[in-house]
Amino acid sequence: MKILRNVLLFLLVCLLFTPVASAQNGAAVIKDETLIGWWDWNGGQVMALQSSDSEAFCGADLGEVLITDTMAVLRPDGSIKYHERGAYFTRVFYPVTPPEDTFENWCDLWNNGPLVAEGITHSVWNDNDATFSHPNRRYSWGYTVAGALYDYAGFCDGGMVELNTVARFMFKKDFPACEPDCVIGKVKGPRLNCPD
Repeated sequence: MKILRNVLLFLLVCLLFTPVASAQNGAAVIKDETLIGWWDWNGGQVMALQSSDSEAFCGADLGEVLITDTMAVLRPDGSIKYHERGAYFTRVFYPVTPPEDTFENWCDLWNNGPLVAEGITHSVWNDNDATFSHPNRRYSWGYTVAGALYDYAGFCDGGMVELNTVARFMFKKDFPACEPDCVIGKVKGPRLNCPD
């Protein structure tokens, strides 16, 4: 949760230094571009790493880059609706159980992990109140990841495998009194399926 909060704070700060457009209802719309990397683990032995950089930010320089589009809507009530969309270099590893310090071992896994599939996925992130400041709004956020990847493990005929992840979260109604256990949610994936 702390990492997620820090990532969101960083993205919001980046958004504040971009051009702003005004909507008719008094909201300000900020559009920007950024680079992102994250991991998904299915709770078993499948882990997917997604990155805007083909080198997963592991080299001294960036490799090939896929830009993520971001948009924040600063509402008149002070809340912020946040959206990001992009394509990502993705590697899927199996069998693997992530260590507690996954982010510290990110590059080792990206370069040396038991790779079973790789390619490009597409992801969309939506957040209904990135500042969780509106008193009458239930704060929720989530993302989806989907794409067809090269199948290195022979899971499917044809050499391709489909990857998808769906994640949805929300804070409990009594947030912030429920701290530190305020998040309820569900993650399905990452899942590998054979194309139809």
